[in-house]
Amino acid sequence: MYSSQTLMQVAELHTKNLDQGFLSTLGPKFLFLMYRAIDECEASVLIVENDPSGVAKGFVTGAEGMRSIYHQMLKSLPALIVALLPSLLNPIKVWRILEILLHSKHSAEKQNLPSYELLSIAVRPDHRGQGVSERPDSGLINHCRSRGIHSFRIIVGENLHPAHRFYQRMGAHVVGDVQVHGGQRSLVYAQAVN
Repeated sequence: MYSSQTLMQVAELHTKNLDQGFLSTLGPKFLFLMYRAIDECEASVLIVENDPSGVAKGFVTGAEGMRSIYHQMLKSLPALIVALLPSLLNPIKVWRILEILLHSKHSAEKQNLPSYELLSIAVRPDHRGQGVSERPDSGLINHCRSRGIHSFRIIVGENLHPAHRFYQRMGAHVVGDVQVHGGQRSLVYAQAVN
């Protein structure tokens, strides 16, 4: 398990580098709780690559659904409420949170997609182009292989062109599409675990 300091660095990496996604708008306190839950759950994994001084250069997360992560987060209910309070006062954010919860419930089963999912991956800008993203991605592939998982899905916003190029370069291929937030299309990739 990672230290609180590393988990906060991961939350900040997410906030700064995955800023086109909705989860970033919920803030680093929420993301800290989410990544702590991912790190603690048996059904999920967090892989962080640090530099020699212990600063997180990049990370990747994967999970067999979000249910166990949500349950783990609820164990810290007071902290979760505090982290989400500004968002809970915004009806649009509340609606988007509900969309995520409803979408994640059975979306993979409905489309006959792999049940395991790459949830998030981010690299500090000063470490891009140095293979940092490939190492955590390979770590996720090794994690899946060790658990007998043959493939995982990746959901990428349609307009995130650098992400599409990265996943295609890593060998993933498009298998479908989804719309989580009304009208915003995302492509679904499948990545084989060889």
